[in-house]
Amino acid sequence: MEKVPDTEPLGSAPAVPSWRPWGVVFGVLLLALTVTVLARLWHVDRVGAAAEQQQRQVVQAAFRYVEQQFEGVQQLLLRRAETLAASTTLGQRLRSHGRGEPEATEALVRQVAALEVSQRMAVEVIDAEGRLVAWNGFSMPRTTDGV
Repeated sequence: MEKVPDTEPLGSAPAVPSWRPWGVVFGVLLLALTVTVLARLWHVDRVGAAAEQQQRQVVQAAFRYVEQQFEGVQQLLLRRAETLAASTTLGQRLRSHGRGEPEATEALVRQVAALEVSQRMAVEVIDAEGRLVAWNGFSMPRTTDGV
C-alpha cells in the first residue's frame, strides 16, 4: 500500500477551514441585526415625533373650540343682560326698590322669578349699593362679601 503524502501537491488550492463559512453567515446575520435595530430606532423616533405633533394639533384645536364656545356663551349672556337692562318695568321697580318701596321689591322679585332662564344660567338683580335684590337660575347668587 502506498502512503499518501501529508502535504498537498504544488499548484492546488489550499483547504478551506471549516469555520470560514460559519463566520460569513455570522457576519451577515450581525449586519442584518444591526440594520434592523437602527431602522427600528429611526422608525420609533419618527413615530414619536409625529405623535407629539399630532398631540399639539389636537390640543390647539380643543383650545380653539373651547374659546369659541366661551365667546358664544359670553355673547349670549351679554345680549340677555342688555335685554333685561332695557326693560322699563324692571328699571322702574328697581328704582322704586331703591326708594324703599316694599311692594316694588316684591314685584321685582316676582318678575325675576318668572323669567325663563336656561339650564345653566342665572339672573341676579343687584341694587346701587351692590346688594342682591332678586335672583333666578341655576347657580347660587353671589353675595356682597364675595362668597
